Amino acid sequence: MDRSRLASTRFVYSYEEAREIACTWDIIGSAPLKQRKAVDLENMDRWADFLRGIPKAVRVDEYSGIEIDMKAVLDHCYELTFCIPLSPQGGFDSKSPSLFAKSPTRAREATMPVLHL
Repeated sequence: MDRSRLASTRFVYSYEEAREIACTWDIIGSAPLKQRKAVDLENMDRWADFLRGIPKAVRVDEYSGIEIDMKAVLDHCYELTFCIPLSPQGGFDSKSPSLFAKSPTRAREATMPVLHL
């Protein structure tokens, strides 16, 4: 639903305008995102810091000013909400090389128990 709203407002040109659009997204009000306390729409400085921390979301040009890619912001909000971090107790010795060291997905799969039916 949120992505369909981006058709006419993919790029905006102020932090305030970005905040107004983000406030209409369902993901912003989701419990998992609120629990992570990653997005602060009340404080403009923290909101701007949040946006600047998203790769490729904010571009500043000396001639045209600021440009914010709302698709990048939305994608980041979904990633924050639904991404499950790797367990710190993965069972791997950090000092020894592992076949799974370069692939977080494979490392996560390696720690999952096998389901026998």
